[in-house]
Amino acid sequence: MRDLQFTLRCCGDGAVRREDFDACMRGAWAYLQPLAGTLTEAARAAAWEALRTGPARELLCFILIQREAFQNEMRKYRLRLNLFDMGMRVAEHCHLSSMSEDADRLAADGRYVEALQDDQVYSYARACALPPAVAHRFGRAIADSIDRFSWSRAPDADAAAAVPPAFAAALADPRVWRLFAAGAVRWTAAAAAAAPTGAVTGPGAPLRIVCRDEGKCLTYAGGMEDCLLNTGYYAAADDDARNAAAAHREKFAATHQTVQREKKRRVETEAADAAAVPFGRMKKKDYLAMLAAKDLKPNKKKPMDSDDEEAEAHMSGGAHMSSSIGGTFPVGEVISESFDLSQLNGVCTVFAYPDPFKNVAFSQPQPFDMVIEAGVVTAVSDGAPDDLVDLLSLVRQAEGKCYVRELGIGLNPYVGIQHPLRDVTSFERQWGVHLSLGQRHPLFVKQSCKRHPDGTPAEAVTIQGP
Repeated sequence: MRDLQFTLRCCGDGAVRREDFDACMRGAWAYLQPLAGTLTEAARAAAWEALRTGPARELLCFILIQREAFQNEMRKYRLRLNLFDMGMRVAEHCHLSSMSEDADRLAADGRYVEALQDDQVYSYARACALPPAVAHRFGRAIADSIDRFSWSRAPDADAAAAVPPAFAAALADPRVWRLFAAGAVRWTAAAAAAAPTGAVTGPGAPLRIVCRDEGKCLTYAGGMEDCLLNTGYYAAADDDARNAAAAHREKFAATHQTVQREKKRRVETEAADAAAVPFGRMKKKDYLAMLAAKDLKPNKKKPMDSDDEEAEAHMSGGAHMSSSIGGTFPVGEVISESFDLSQLNGVCTVFAYPDPFKNVAFSQPQPFDMVIEAGVVTAVSDGAPDDLVDLLSLVRQAEGKCYVRELGIGLNPYVGIQHPLRDVTSFERQWGVHLSLGQRHPLFVKQSCKRHPDGTPAEAVTIQGP
């Protein structure tokens, strides 16, 4: 991909940088040859010359289309994040195999129209067409409300009912109501003049997730983590430097030297991995050489697994968060979780869950109830599916207790019970609420000790000398 980016930057204005282009970039061109199909050698040569001497070009976007997920096959690379570092816009469509099984069979029989009309294909395409501006407007209204009211601030006065500006903007936006039904969001408290802006003094109003059966409700009373959004809106896309080829090249420079340097480091890293002794003690100089090849330092935390690329983006605070444009589709989700996991209690109705193959399974013949006490799943009602019970048992076997972590609020009206998607990650964007189970969560890292609202440790440690 670096080669391809550099190849295009060598194009245009006749023989600009011809030496670098001819000497180093034919490999990238050869890599692209399968895309040329049945072109004759003469036609390929003509295409090569037209590319080299044609107008200036810049690589700006990648669309990743995956039957499963690239990180499953490329354990050493966080592909989407690497592309972000190159300044690329990235639209990632993963885990498509489970959603395309029926359509693939129809297409194999030549029944292409029926394949395109398959409900999985149709629902996925509609879900990806959710307008980012509308999703962001709607999602920001929910996120700002949760962030504002889950914590009390000083002075508290009577401002607890002040309408967040993002919420008021959503109520007044006609685009929202062209897509969502009346009452999708509404404000019932009396508005006040201003919201308090002082320091956080503790948890605020409990967040309640009420099921269709209003007698079943989850209550988050320990404050909420700052909400994250997946709406397809990316602020960096409005940056002038990202929309002009010359400015983009300056911001994300790529030269022949950088390409060769990356190749060398990759080769050295792979060689170090191959030469690493799996057992026994390594000599210090060998250990330091291995770390240097992997761009690590002694005692530095090892980079996260490629499955944790979202966590890497969240915690790095670097280019991935501030200048990345793109993400996983379909979009439409507000994500948070209880700041104090032990302050989540209640009963909720569950109609779908992931099966052992990470596909969506529905509770038949009817949904079941799940009881949560102090942030832990303690019981499910009679009639809960056997594979769901087995899943909870596996979590308890590995972790002791089955904690409830992420609270996800889906915003995509094109996904739901009437139009389900088999892939769990895609179905999470459905118009509704989902929970994630298990202690580990890459997006929200908990403190190692209890803390006061201001972040200081709540438990003192006293050491007495002789």
